[in-house]
Amino acid sequence: MKYKLAPGEVRLNSIEFFAFHGVQAEEQKIGNRYVVDILAKGNLSLAANEDHLDGTIDYSTLYRITKEVMEQPAKLLENLAFKIAEKALNEITLIDSIEVKVAKMNPPIGALAKESSATLTLSR
Repeated sequence: MKYKLAPGEVRLNSIEFFAFHGVQAEEQKIGNRYVVDILAKGNLSLAANEDHLDGTIDYSTLYRITKEVMEQPAKLLENLAFKIAEKALNEITLIDSIEVKVAKMNPPIGALAKESSATLTLSR
């Protein structure tokens, strides 16, 4: 029996980086811990049916893209999320839409907070 395969998704959760982002000059010198979550959606039928890497959204490529972006200083989490999503859409043609969440751990807000984050979704 033939089945119709709905668009699939590839997730990369809790990728940790130590990086130098922030509005305050101190944040750019001292650095902080960041956690990135990615949800990429697209047609994964070739990977599902024929077990081909070319037919999926390769999470090692998503990681490389994320690492490259996180190594470049930025002021805002929104900017980081956008750059990751944009670069992924440009490099991985199977992605129809991508959601990227970038979280800064223990943000310097004068109070205890586990994280601050920004989430953006881009689609073709």
